[in-house]
Amino acid sequence: ERQVKSAELLQNLWRCHVARNTACAAIVQCHSSKIIQSQWRAYLASCKYRSERSSAIILQSVIRRYQTKKRSMEIHPRRSHLTMIDIDSRENEAAHNIQVYYLAWKTRKALEAVELAATTIQRAVRARLLYTSMSPQELSERKQMDAAAVLIQKLVRKRLATERMQGSQTQQGKSVVSNWDHGPFSWLFTR
Repeated sequence: ERQVKSAELLQNLWRCHVARNTACAAIVQCHSSKIIQSQWRAYLASCKYRSERSSAIILQSVIRRYQTKKRSMEIHPRRSHLTMIDIDSRENEAAHNIQVYYLAWKTRKALEAVELAATTIQRAVRARLLYTSMSPQELSERKQMDAAAVLIQKLVRKRLATERMQGSQTQQGKSVVSNWDHGPFSWLFTR
């Protein structure tokens, strides 16, 4: 009888555990679906807001254009022959000019890129031909000259960098001194 009660107790504990896990999964699933629904509603509201905002901006633009044209006719009656169609055609012409200039710029950049690629290929081919035509002794001399050139460039760059650094440090020192001489507390540091 004791074993039967123990078995029943274990079965009850197991059923409670399974029921708890099932309930937790259902709660998580319900919560997840609520989050998805709220995100979807927020997305739809955002799309609607953006659409209405862009419509309002277009409407404001049209109204402002009309008001400007009306004011312009009142201020300059001789220019009243310019109609909205004339203004629109001028705007279209300006947009066309911008597009033409952009396409010309884009084509020029593409042509420059092609020319650069061709020049790079030519340089590589010439270098390859030069190195293949050299004897081993000439090749070793060339490598030594290249190494010497790199060393000279390194030393020159180092020298220029140290001079630039020293110049900036003295410039900073001068600016600090001038700030102390002319700053709000300059009376503390009288000479």
